[in-house]
Amino acid sequence: MRLSELPIDLTRVRGTDRFILYVLLESTKPLTSDEIEDITSFSARNVRASTKRLRDCGHIQQIPNPAKGGSYLYEPVVEVPA
Repeated sequence: MRLSELPIDLTRVRGTDRFILYVLLESTKPLTSDEIEDITSFSARNVRASTKRLRDCGHIQQIPNPAKGGSYLYEPVVEVPA
């Protein structure tokens, strides 16, 4: 899958790579950093920096990947309504 194949109107997306990454994670299943690199064509360094920033801000979470020990999946943080 490539970013251009997702059902997202990217012509309306403006801003940083972190925003694009967040939109991607909101529209797909949890992804590994390798999958993010493949879909977005971001460099490994850019993916690491963007996921770290989004995690630190509380927008996404990093969970252990049950399919592959030692790797992680990234997914948006779901807020539970009060």
